[in-house]
Amino acid sequence: YNMERNNSGYGSNPTRWTGKIGIMYPSDYAYAADLSQCTKTGYNYHTDTTNCTGTDWLFNSEKQWLMSPYSGISLNAWYVYEAGCVYNDGGGLVVSEGGVRPLAVLKPNVIITGGDGSSDNPYTLAIN
Repeated sequence: YNMERNNSGYGSNPTRWTGKIGIMYPSDYAYAADLSQCTKTGYNYHTDTTNCTGTDWLFNSEKQWLMSPYSGISLNAWYVYEAGCVYNDGGGLVVSEGGVRPLAVLKPNVIITGGDGSSDNPYTLAIN
């Protein structure tokens, strides 16, 4: 989390995403596990499939691109590897395919009141 918020950037590239919809940061994925059971870092989640990937509600056995925690190098992209670990591709796989999972952060007074998130039955939101 601290590395994502270190304010290091390249030229005029922004250091934070301020839009309403985006993709996950590495910490969004890592904090989705039950941290009372998972004691590994996101990079090592795959070494404890019971307590880390097994309790991470965002894990789905598919490659998923992440918001890069370092905006200084555009080729230094991060993703969740199919095994469940957070990985930095070092610039070699940026052109390969991977999943993109849209993310929206809700304010504390907004609740999901229905739906399952599918296109046939989208989530419905309400202010609590």
